[in-house]
Amino acid sequence: MTIAHFQSGVIAGHKTVIVNLLDQYVSSIPGPTGSLSCEYQLDGDQGYRPIGGGFIDIGDWVDPKSEAPGLYEIMCTDTGGPDPINLGDSLDTWLALTSTRSWGIALGVTGGYNATGTVSIRYDGGPPLDTANLEWDMVAI
Repeated sequence: MTIAHFQSGVIAGHKTVIVNLLDQYVSSIPGPTGSLSCEYQLDGDQGYRPIGGGFIDIGDWVDPKSEAPGLYEIMCTDTGGPDPINLGDSLDTWLALTSTRSWGIALGVTGGYNATGTVSIRYDGGPPLDTANLEWDMVAI
């Protein structure tokens, strides 16, 4: 979690913004084929989508939420496996949070799949404000 102080362009002084990415482990063991993903929404929510399910909100990536999406950017990096991240937005590229961003795994055949990554958020091209670990684990039967 990072507490960032940004100079306000309208009112002299500072405002406090908290950026807090949560580690996520999304699993379907055993389960059907399908996809699992972690999602970061432009309204400030973060969470995941299980196989065949809707968005599960696990908290806010920014507080106050009125700061979202602002000039925030997000990037996901594949950390090496054992399987690659194969679903979602571009990897290793800073993407504006002006739309929902998600990454995950998809498995269309029976078997196992496990991928890991990190996700980072920065403001207006600056250094990362926070980073979290992501893991997806699926055994399709």
